[in-house]
Amino acid sequence: VIGETLRPDRLQLNGYNRATTPRLAGTENVVSFTDMVSPWAWTRMSVPVILSRKAATDQRYFPTETSLVAAFKEAGFSTSWLSTQSPLGVHDSSIALHASEADQVQDLNPVGYKKEGFYDDILLPAFERVLQQNQQKQFIVVHTLGSHFSYADRYPEAFDLFTPSGKGQLISMHDQKSKALLNNAYDNSVAYTDFVLFNLIKQLEKSQSVSSLFFVSDHGENIFDGQCAKSGHGHNTERDYRVASILWTSDAYNLLYPQKKALAEQRRQQPLMTSSVFHSLLDLADIQYPDQKLSKSWVNPEWRPASRILQQGLDFDKASRVGECLELKAP
Repeated sequence: VIGETLRPDRLQLNGYNRATTPRLAGTENVVSFTDMVSPWAWTRMSVPVILSRKAATDQRYFPTETSLVAAFKEAGFSTSWLSTQSPLGVHDSSIALHASEADQVQDLNPVGYKKEGFYDDILLPAFERVLQQNQQKQFIVVHTLGSHFSYADRYPEAFDLFTPSGKGQLISMHDQKSKALLNNAYDNSVAYTDFVLFNLIKQLEKSQSVSSLFFVSDHGENIFDGQCAKSGHGHNTERDYRVASILWTSDAYNLLYPQKKALAEQRRQQPLMTSSVFHSLLDLADIQYPDQKLSKSWVNPEWRPASRILQQGLDFDKASRVGECLELKAP
């Protein structure tokens, strides 16, 4: 599951003081990776890094090789791509190019993110329909709208939990006077993502299969934090690059692969990066291939921490944090 604009520090699972993930917090076999970093703060560049072996510093817009979707397909999996993101064509978007590698592609939200459109729960029946096809091996990519601005457009009335949120009003993300509204609406969108992920997990539990669900957001967000006057993303701040990430594995999976489950638990607070997702998910599925880099799989004994180099060449962990916005600069 590819998330959108979700910060790790806004998850109740990670110690946030609001009940933004009550369902996942009460779900067994959930591991939250608290120190995951994305090298890009721009969806169209961050998602290919999640899905493929594309280097974090590769500035090319279109990929030079196929993604996890094609890799799972080569390993005999039936592949599906379900999305509520804007349905751009393969000539417009690197993400659409990777989506087109799947056997089945369903764009479920014709309006994309610019209007309220459909909520992410439209993905739930679509996911169920794919599961009911009863293929022996399935790989499903679910691309959500998550917490994409406008935050208040991302969830139904029933999830307007933290108020006032400005739901139903036109709120500018650049107006600092709207800080409280924006933060409340953002937290409501996180609670709604919790609901969607919980229900995807419930469907997998019901199937009693050897299965796993991995969730990672594409990038983070600034929401006038502290005295910082920045909002949105693409500002080269620490909050741009920190992303929420969660792994759930079924009881049947844990019986079959106890070591992988144990290593995921052990590494929940380790410094991880989305450029390792390709390697980790194939290893999670116990798929081997030539030139496999198991040192990049955090469910493997061979995993080793590596420098987290961002798109502009900065080392995330060594960079200086400047001012209230924690802008990253060369040390």
